[in-house]
Amino acid sequence: MSSPGIIFRKYRPGDEEDIASLLCSSFESFREYGINKEVWLRYGEIDSGFKPENAIVAEYEGKIVGYVQIINRRVKIGDNCYVSMGGIANVSTMPEMRRRGIGTTLLMNAIEQCLNEGIPLSGLYTSYGSAAHRMYKRAGYEDTFLCKALVGTVDEMKRVKDNCGETRGVVIRHYEYGDEEKMLKTYLEWGRSYTGLVERSIEYWRRKLVERSAIHTFFYGDFDLEEVFIAVENGEVTGYAYTTLCKKKKVPFRPPEAALIRELVFKPGCLKSLISLVDAVMDFFISEDVKLCEVASPLEDIYLTVFKPFRQMPQGMFMTHIPLIHKLFEELKSEFESRLSLTPLPGGKIVVEFETPYGSVRLGIRGGEVNISIDEEPTVKIFFDSNSFTRMVFGVETINDLVAENMIRIHTTQYIGRVLSMIQALFPRRTWFMSPVDHW
Repeated sequence: MSSPGIIFRKYRPGDEEDIASLLCSSFESFREYGINKEVWLRYGEIDSGFKPENAIVAEYEGKIVGYVQIINRRVKIGDNCYVSMGGIANVSTMPEMRRRGIGTTLLMNAIEQCLNEGIPLSGLYTSYGSAAHRMYKRAGYEDTFLCKALVGTVDEMKRVKDNCGETRGVVIRHYEYGDEEKMLKTYLEWGRSYTGLVERSIEYWRRKLVERSAIHTFFYGDFDLEEVFIAVENGEVTGYAYTTLCKKKKVPFRPPEAALIRELVFKPGCLKSLISLVDAVMDFFISEDVKLCEVASPLEDIYLTVFKPFRQMPQGMFMTHIPLIHKLFEELKSEFESRLSLTPLPGGKIVVEFETPYGSVRLGIRGGEVNISIDEEPTVKIFFDSNSFTRMVFGVETINDLVAENMIRIHTTQYIGRVLSMIQALFPRRTWFMSPVDHW
């Protein structure tokens, strides 16, 4: 229930001291990191997606008692399409003001802001099963992907290194000034098959990964070129690894004897570069007396094979809300047509209506052409719950998965096999990955 006298409003200059104090009272990570008003304001200089004016606060008797931050991102869906997303960060309420509906109201205000600004997607990270997770579900956010890290002890690190064996033709060196443009090119080529990646400009890269060392969400350290490994084949940058020694930086909830591989990337076809990078990083960690290694990587066969001795450990749930379903499909239109061009479907026009808790939207499909929100009566209606729909949009599950799990209903006058083939072409399976560097 809400309390009378609470005012919900946008950030005003001067709020930053109360916001920093609120973050420290709400999150051990921020207390440990030592956030203050100067650090909070500096985020806008580091991350172009962080804007103080996108903060929403709850004020009671002249004091800020609640806060949420919207972070602007463009997130990849499919091969080439990046969609605008309002990232929800730092939802917090003063301990003595909790259980009054402040957090939920802040979330609803954030969703309304996304609506007003034409942002079709909203996303956030949280601990699965927590009180916050339940609150986000009540506000309309649904589970999209359970993020996991690969974690290994020193003995398992040694086994990984031994398994790497000897590779030839790859030079491993540390970062050199100007490498970032080649690294960004490698990141884009590597990321083509993934969903969930965040769009990066070269300026974003330099601010977060050269001028400083972005570790996770709002936590940074000094840049150390010895922690950045570059793979070179035939004079060309073909892979890289960003690492962090926790004994040298403030890394919340990680012991000083731990180390992180924050990003491990290689160009398609350059498997030797991946193996050589892993071998060099394991050697570095072992020489630095690291006892525990945590790897952020896509959970696909190549990484799971290289790090086979490691364990998969849950890191948090990524949740999605769709404030503007029509806008989302409009932004995906070119991606849909590109996918259909790869899987041409015979037969006449199909009009599909997607019925979801976020609203309904119709697609008219003829050959490789897609029209959004047409007036014609649907020949196919598919009824989703919000969880199954967001997972299909990102490719975490396919239409065939959802049918097998009895998660959707389909009403159609068309041949069901043709319908399923078409939806499968529009929303193919993809491996989810979002680097901790880009988290919020």
